[in-house]
Amino acid sequence: MNVLNKVVRIYLFIFALYHLINGIITFCFTYFAVPFNRFLYDFHPNMDAQFFLACKPWGALTIFAGLVSMFTFRDPQRYRGVIYSLIVLLLLRAGYRLTYAKMMHEVVKTQFYRNYINIAILILGAFLLLTWSLKNKGREAQCKK
Repeated sequence: MNVLNKVVRIYLFIFALYHLINGIITFCFTYFAVPFNRFLYDFHPNMDAQFFLACKPWGALTIFAGLVSMFTFRDPQRYRGVIYSLIVLLLLRAGYRLTYAKMMHEVVKTQFYRNYINIAILILGAFLLLTWSLKNKGREAQCKK
């Protein structure tokens, strides 16, 4: 296994673990999710009933992303479609953070530098997965045999 494959598998494992933990906290322990995400993202939402209810599907989807990523971590070649989907997800997340940076700062008090750090992490993840996908493009047919 080459270095890029190892790095991608480590990234996918960390991505999966993070999403499973964050998803479980957000879905099952919603009131704890606020300080947890404040620590990670400098996110200061109004904790009202609407936010509480929005956390349930958000947490469920985060758990789903973690589980799917765990399968992908085990065999990235087999789950190439998931890799492509994760690239899209990471780029969409970076895109909305860029597009709504000012609003995030005004509404949920996210500091610009913290937002830009998260954008960089998202773009680096997408770049890593895209690089891996391009370097392993010819191996798709081998996996189907």
